[in-house]
Amino acid sequence: MSKNAKLTSRSSRQAIAILALSDVKLSQFGFDVLTRIEAGLLTYAEGKAEILERARAKLMQEALLHSSDDQ
Repeated sequence: MSKNAKLTSRSSRQAIAILALSDVKLSQFGFDVLTRIEAGLLTYAEGKAEILERARAKLMQEALLHSSDDQ
């Protein structure tokens, strides 16, 4: 889904507004997870798990890059 899609729930719009106040831009991945939750395709727990899994993968990738730099 593109960011042009409308978010319908107040809580979704508030979450994005809170991020904006902290000068944090919602990624396309985060927006897609949020819209799938709104559409009922994911539960909150499933969406959270997807986000955490992606964050773990990025951390592991960074750790591997830094460990190869040390050698």
